[in-house]
Amino acid sequence: LQAIVYFFAGVAKCNRDWLAGEPLSHWLDNRLPTLLPPSLIQHVPACTGIILSWGGLVLELLLPVIIALPPNIPYSASLNVVALVLIWGFHATNKAVFGLGVLPYLFAVLSLTLITPPACGCTGGEGGEQVRHVERAANTVGKGQGQGKRLGTVGRVETMPPGFTHHEEKSAFSRVCFAAICVVLVVCAVPPILSALEHDVGWTQIHSQFAWRFRVDDIRGGGDTFLTVEFQDGEQMKLPPLFLLSPLQQSSVACSPLLLVQYAHLLAERLSQRRLVQRVSAHTHCSLNYGPHAPVLEPSANLLSLSDASSV
Repeated sequence: LQAIVYFFAGVAKCNRDWLAGEPLSHWLDNRLPTLLPPSLIQHVPACTGIILSWGGLVLELLLPVIIALPPNIPYSASLNVVALVLIWGFHATNKAVFGLGVLPYLFAVLSLTLITPPACGCTGGEGGEQVRHVERAANTVGKGQGQGKRLGTVGRVETMPPGFTHHEEKSAFSRVCFAAICVVLVVCAVPPILSALEHDVGWTQIHSQFAWRFRVDDIRGGGDTFLTVEFQDGEQMKLPPLFLLSPLQQSSVACSPLLLVQYAHLLAERLSQRRLVQRVSAHTHCSLNYGPHAPVLEPSANLLSLSDASSV
């Protein structure tokens, strides 16, 4: 289950801004002065944000594959250990850059459960037989001919019982399960990744709704957001989100297309108790991942005709 969480968090990062190192590069620029002395900051490469963005993305996408490796595949145990070390480094970076309270510590401890236990020391051979070479001392020579001298050792071959073929059956089953897991992950990941790379899905946030993840975008502005309500008799009224929301709720809604659509439906429902509302439009001015300010919704769009922001 942990590997699934990591995997879809990686899928949520597959968008143009994250692959270009944003907003992580700006977050590092703001955070590094509190982490490093000035003499070291000047030696930090400018591409650090891109490296960390790609590193976290690749780690999260490959983690389920590494964890699902059958124990009898060569180097599977070593890959598990490498993955564990990288996970610890990943959460240490999250703690340094984002803080996140005790969450990085919790996931670092839980990651110990991702390690595959060492496989049984027995390894099956062809036909299900296990061959072991056991050394034993040779019989000593009689008293008159060098009593007590060892003449050497003789190898003895022992075979496991025929029922040991079950090991080979388990090995084949684990390989089939591994292949099935890989197919499922590819089928689940390819469509949202292609959609995120083809369209600018950052504004609609559709790409991140299916994943529990840390921050993957940075949206600023929204202080001048307002909604225009048009009644059936032609009269119009401009209302800020504060009309029905608290200041904390407004800060979350002002630049979120999904929440603005939901708020428009709520606003129309409340106002229609007195006058019939015909359309509601939103006027916003926000910045996504430190880019230029732009509307997050088309000002001409009637939000009442939408069930979500995916078609705006």
